[in-house]
Amino acid sequence: MKFNLPINVQSEVKQYDPEVRAMVELQKELEAAKKAPSKPRKPREYRRGNPAQLVPHELYHDDPMEGLHLYQQDVKDISDDTDVRAGHAIVRRLINNDNEMFGIMYYFRYLWVAAWIPELEKDGTRPYVYGISVAFKDNATTRSTVPASFFARNCTERKTTAPIEYMFNQDDMISYTVGRTKYKTKTIIITEDEIKDGYRDEFWMAPSQLHKWNFNNYSSKTRDLCHVLRRFSERVGETVKREEHDSNRNIFDRIYHGDPTLAKCVAGNYSPVAFLNRRNTDCYRNEVDWYIKQILDVTYIGDMGKPKEKFTAFLNNKVMRRYITEICTKVENMYRVECAKRVANFHKFRSLFEQLDYLKHNALELIKIYPDIPVDYLINHMDMLTNARSVMNNYNNAKAATYLRENVPMATFIKLLNDEYTEYVEEEKNSTSYHGHKDYNGRYVLQMVNDTVGMIYGLLDAGHEVTKPRRWRFREWHDHIQGLQWKATNKKEDLPQCLFPEPMKVDDYTFMQPLHTHMLAEWGKAVRNCVGSHGYADRIKDYQSMILLVMVNREPRYTIQCEVQKGEMTVSQIADVCNKSLSIDDRTEVERKLGEAITKREQMLKDDQIEEQRRKLESML
Repeated sequence: MKFNLPINVQSEVKQYDPEVRAMVELQKELEAAKKAPSKPRKPREYRRGNPAQLVPHELYHDDPMEGLHLYQQDVKDISDDTDVRAGHAIVRRLINNDNEMFGIMYYFRYLWVAAWIPELEKDGTRPYVYGISVAFKDNATTRSTVPASFFARNCTERKTTAPIEYMFNQDDMISYTVGRTKYKTKTIIITEDEIKDGYRDEFWMAPSQLHKWNFNNYSSKTRDLCHVLRRFSERVGETVKREEHDSNRNIFDRIYHGDPTLAKCVAGNYSPVAFLNRRNTDCYRNEVDWYIKQILDVTYIGDMGKPKEKFTAFLNNKVMRRYITEICTKVENMYRVECAKRVANFHKFRSLFEQLDYLKHNALELIKIYPDIPVDYLINHMDMLTNARSVMNNYNNAKAATYLRENVPMATFIKLLNDEYTEYVEEEKNSTSYHGHKDYNGRYVLQMVNDTVGMIYGLLDAGHEVTKPRRWRFREWHDHIQGLQWKATNKKEDLPQCLFPEPMKVDDYTFMQPLHTHMLAEWGKAVRNCVGSHGYADRIKDYQSMILLVMVNREPRYTIQCEVQKGEMTVSQIADVCNKSLSIDDRTEVERKLGEAITKREQMLKDDQIEEQRRKLESML
């Protein structure tokens, strides 16, 4: 239903018409476009605050005005930073005119913190360890957000149940006004006395003990801040007395605790050497008799008779006492030097005793085997006993020790050890990049003798007989025992002899095939190659390979591997002693001799056939 309104009413209600309203809005937009554009609102400067002199200006630059300008620029960069995400910390490294970082400044949760390292005095010292300032706007919101107290006292005397003692709280801070903004601030100069009194935490990392104000705790909002703070901690650590390689410890621990005593450095938990490590270091004396007593107290000798007497006599020999006296002197000198250093290493005292530890261990192992060994014999081989790792490798089983004592003369055994040691030392001298035969401590590993004694232990324990080698050489002895072990663990089996059922002699050469697996092992030991193992016997039994053994002038020499295919035999490999490769001329000569041996074998087969035919004819007559 529609109504016709009076004319005077129509003018009053025309604004209800959508078309009229649209025209009015368009008219307003056109009038607004004609007006001059307004100036953009100027962003507010120092919106996070403008605290005064958190850092001494002279650290920035020698010129006071330039130092003030640089400081104010750092404050403005933090206060007006627009790149940072909401709630994240803002940090700046403080750089002097030599482009070196001397401090840090950061803003987090309304709190400003700055820390710095003072400049050196003329005498090369610093007037204090570091300085640190905190500041915040003095209003209700900020006071309830920032810590109530700052810089916790952390000392070993405080009981865990006692309340935390802080250096100051908000009421102790200085109040001042910049423009219309009120601030509270506090600057603390930390000297060695404050650190010794228990204020030894890195306060730039933890202004308060509250979890959210300890930046050692992970938080995504302070992750970037922590990287800068840790770098500053390193810089502070470079300026104070500290211990080397103690990255996980507080950088002020050495100032707080002082230098460790010599007893703790040598005989405390700093040393892993068994005869030195003592929980109670009150009895420690840097004297020869004290060290000898500790060695005897902690060393297990077993039979308390002759071995202990011999070991005691060895330690008290005048050469050994002079050797330990030199260690005592080195200990005293090293301790004085380390205490005088700004960066000290109190862990390295053990290195002075490591050689003594090896020496006494190796000498004792020999005494256990040869209780009658002369002390002078041990003294004459101190170099080898000091620089070789465990000459017996803990194979001091009673059966093995008895075998060595009864079958290997004492002088012979020590010569075997010394020969292997000397060979490795000479090998190192003649090599520019020597890496073999040493353990991670730089001690020579006498692997041949160690393995030999280990194999003897295994053979005796299994009830096998252990025979003597033809010659007492450490390699020959090792190979001889290795052959015995191989025989003990591998069954003796016959091998096929298709080509040379009997040795075939051609001039000075003798060609033959192994009769059985043990003969193959003996050959491998004689020529020092792996033909006695690594599956060669199985390949011979399965007719996959033919192994020929060649003696020259009645001495084991060449090992030949042949392959047979379609009635033809091919030489695939010829190895000299120790798997040494042959020259072209030598290989040609061996192959020529082998050809003559095969021809000779062929003629023998023909002669055998003729003889067989003759015998058959004679039997038919």
